[in-house]
Amino acid sequence: MKSNYIGVHQWGESAWVARIKVKGKALYLGSYYTQKDAAYAVKKAILKYRGKIVSTWDLKKDKKTPYVQSHERWNRTLEIRKDAEDYQRSLIGGDDNG
Repeated sequence: MKSNYIGVHQWGESAWVARIKVKGKALYLGSYYTQKDAAYAVKKAILKYRGKIVSTWDLKKDKKTPYVQSHERWNRTLEIRKDAEDYQRSLIGGDDNG
């Protein structure tokens, strides 16, 4: 069975092994009964050795997170839409100045 989490792989038929790389070397984190337990061990090790806070969701290999635009990009998108709406109004004569 293939693992759903980064840093987790199956060992035998019933064990899941957790590993991460630290300074280029593999670090064995133990074997666990479930993938989720092994992923939790990876999560804790990443925090300890790399100083990053991650969720087990971030460790999912096939995660499909929604694309979230930054405020700057979102504001620019709104400006472009407004400019396009103003241009369309001017073409159809919706502008009071023309």
